[in-house]
Amino acid sequence: MMQRRLLILVDGKRTAEEIWHITKLADYEHMLLQLAAAGYIEAAEPSVSSEKLVTRF
Repeated sequence: MMQRRLLILVDGKRTAEEIWHITKLADYEHMLLQLAAAGYIEAAEPSVSSEKLVTRF
């Protein structure tokens, strides 16, 4: 159920950090990796912002 909610939030524009701020799920990174392993999502090419490395899902 929580993975489904997380999947709905993945739009290719939000960063993993932004998704965490929305969900506040303790294991969101693990769930993102599970969704990626199952073929539901894939990480976009990381981009370097002026402040940090950004990975979008």
